[in-house]
Amino acid sequence: MKTGYFDAGGGVVLLALLIVNTFAVNNTLKNFTLVFANVIGAVVYLFKMQILWKYVMPLAVGL
Repeated sequence: MKTGYFDAGGGVVLLALLIVNTFAVNNTLKNFTLVFANVIGAVVYLFKMQILWKYVMPLAVGL
């Protein structure tokens, strides 16, 4: 479930789908799932798209 721009909404939907344990367990599962999905998305983006590094560095400093 790559949520990207819709990360907050995707997290709420994932919490609703995981409603079998306590909230803390569900929230932990949601966080690990979304981190894994976002890392895969970033790796795919890294190899499929041209990265303009002159814009990345100022954004990284600002982050």
